[in-house]
Amino acid sequence: MGLVNDPDLYKCGISWVGVTDINLMYDGHWSMRSDLPEEWKQYGMPELIGDQVKDAAQLNATSPIKQAARIKAPLLLAYGNLDPRVPIYHGRQFLSAIKPHNKQVEWIAYPDEGHGWRLPSNRIAFWSRVEQFLNKHIGSRVKAD
Repeated sequence: MGLVNDPDLYKCGISWVGVTDINLMYDGHWSMRSDLPEEWKQYGMPELIGDQVKDAAQLNATSPIKQAARIKAPLLLAYGNLDPRVPIYHGRQFLSAIKPHNKQVEWIAYPDEGHGWRLPSNRIAFWSRVEQFLNKHIGSRVKAD
């Protein structure tokens, strides 16, 4: 949301298994069993995050997917296909919402990862990609000898 609320402050952004729409956490597509307990969805989320009915206007105003057209800075999106917390569907929905308005979006999806990277090869690949992305958009401050 920093890219939405303070676009002049950031040269780029990275969303790593990021929630892009709170409403999708309540009733979005789940390709596998969610690791969020039903009690959390029923009682915790409405109280601590926002009620889908009573707080609908606020959830829309603070939802990255609803504000996707306002994001103009380069953005790197990274998701795991096996994520039970933030299913890849969330990332794909956000990518579909932002792509028509921002051609500087990069997408990474690891087929064998969940909510975070557990395989060393994916960790190395991801952080190398992050480094390249940041160097491209903000530059490197490291000076070679």
